[in-house]
Amino acid sequence: MRAIPSYAVVLAAGEGTRFRSTLPKVLYPLCDKPMLEHILVQLRSLSLTQILVVVGNQAELVKDHFSGWSVEWVFQEQQLGTGHAVLMTEPWLREKTGSVLVLHGDGPLITAARLSQLLHAREESGAALALI
Repeated sequence: MRAIPSYAVVLAAGEGTRFRSTLPKVLYPLCDKPMLEHILVQLRSLSLTQILVVVGNQAELVKDHFSGWSVEWVFQEQQLGTGHAVLMTEPWLREKTGSVLVLHGDGPLITAARLSQLLHAREESGAALALI
């Protein structure tokens, strides 16, 4: 268990216009699982304090697909960019201390080991920010 609380914000609100499909981008299958599932599986193994998933476009479809998962759903009514999506989580994180991982919901190749290394590096160094 981590000594410092850690949180994850997964950005899954985008329309995925380049996909030219009605299916939300984060639900596109990769190796028989939606892209978002690959990310949530990795995050679940990190013993995080909380996982927030920002949804917007077809939010109910995404939420229904992951109804049994232990995540908090954050709704982004207007898709005004990545920074705005992260800002939507502010009410959940306002009083929290610790590290916050911010990931894109369409980046299914990230591993728990790499995320753990990032958290450790940020915590050990005391840096305000660490990037991969």
